[in-house]
Amino acid sequence: MEGSSGIRLSQTEKMQKEADFYTKKYEWERRNMLTLQTIESKLSGEIANLKKNLGSLKKESEEGDVKLIFTKMRNLQKQVDMVDYLKCRTTKGIMKRWEKSRN
Repeated sequence: MEGSSGIRLSQTEKMQKEADFYTKKYEWERRNMLTLQTIESKLSGEIANLKKNLGSLKKESEEGDVKLIFTKMRNLQKQVDMVDYLKCRTTKGIMKRWEKSRN
């Protein structure tokens, strides 16, 4: 009987060690899961902030593009006005010379 209780004791010890191993493994996995959940939460917050910032930057960019387009349009209109003015002056000058040459 003593021999069989020694075997049972070693089996019990073996099972206890196995239970301890799985308990430690469970705790380790649980800590990893909590760490990953914390990281996921932080990353989700950062992603939300980045999306918000991206929206703001897009809006600013579009407003900047519109301002740039209007500035270019004004500059082009000034150039057109200048050409029209010079054209009128030139036409008047030609007409005056033509009238003088006719007389």
